[in-house]
Amino acid sequence: MDDAPRDRSSEGARDRAIDLAFVPARRPGLATVTAGAEALVVDDRADLPHLLSPTAALVWSFVDGSGSLGDFAQDLSEVLGADPHQIEHDVVALARDLDRLGLVVDARAPSSQDDGDEPSGRVVRAAANEALDTRFHGPGARVVTARDGAVEVEVRTDDPDLASEVAEALTARLVVVDPPCPASDRALPPGSAPLYSVLRGRPKGPVTGLQLLYRSGRPLRRCRHREDMVRIVAADVVAVLQREARGAPLLDVVGLARHGRLVAVDPLFASIVDGLEPGLRRAGIERVDPSYLRLRPADDDLDLVGLVLRPAGDLHDHDTPAAVALGACALARGIDGRVGSAALGQLCEVVAAVAPMRAPGRAGILAALQELLT
Repeated sequence: MDDAPRDRSSEGARDRAIDLAFVPARRPGLATVTAGAEALVVDDRADLPHLLSPTAALVWSFVDGSGSLGDFAQDLSEVLGADPHQIEHDVVALARDLDRLGLVVDARAPSSQDDGDEPSGRVVRAAANEALDTRFHGPGARVVTARDGAVEVEVRTDDPDLASEVAEALTARLVVVDPPCPASDRALPPGSAPLYSVLRGRPKGPVTGLQLLYRSGRPLRRCRHREDMVRIVAADVVAVLQREARGAPLLDVVGLARHGRLVAVDPLFASIVDGLEPGLRRAGIERVDPSYLRLRPADDDLDLVGLVLRPAGDLHDHDTPAAVALGACALARGIDGRVGSAALGQLCEVVAAVAPMRAPGRAGILAALQELLT
């Protein structure tokens, strides 16, 4: 197989013998999205979908719990006209790979109900970050809670006035918002933190006057003008609420637009884009406020035309539709780190309709943007 997903063989005993008599069935909870001759298997236990090569995808298509590997090998040798012994060897090897990844079960064994862990709560939070969290222990720290239906997102800031302005901006966007409350009054589960953190600039030092925005503990944006930060936070929170409450697949990207054309840039390159931003603005290229962008933007005047992705790994020498979709999955995993099959299907459609570019370095990214936005 072309991919090398995380080996989860240690997560369960898999010392069963896999031979031509083995009858594989797909493990419950998996979903498959085809992309060309390859396939992407969505696995709720993995960070990213598994990419199956054309041969592995063909074998996977036979896996239905009714036929043995010997049956698969016989059918394939008749269709392909290949050496039966070689086909048998390859089919067994592929089945062992699928078993190592935890994608198949033995259809002959007694079934056991395993629904997996149920998602906990509907408050979207980040993992605790001690260095960042200590900045919000002061008496002025405030938390704003925004909700859409049963989904809640929290924004904390060390500036009470900024908290009030964020709450007003979210209310203006028709979001239900709790009044800002002291951060010390907001009980959090152990090891968790609000999804968003906003720090005002220090009175001295290189970030004087800057407003610093973090999401999930990661630096996201910095703004010198307060009104820009309020607008960006509100736009991002609304996008996340829509993603979580309505299942709208989103890209976690740096969005750049000109003349109605939108390009989604891998956030790995955010610092490069920051450095290019003054020149981009002079060229009429503007940064889009939310860091989360809908796969198909609702704005009628914006058309997603390209993706700028990090360089492909050694395993993906060619940008096949499935390999590009897998690379883009890192940008669409959502807050919870997962991509559902419906979102993955839409992502594959988008990848097929836009221009994906691998652009390492400042010069490569600038060239990609100029080409895609012209």
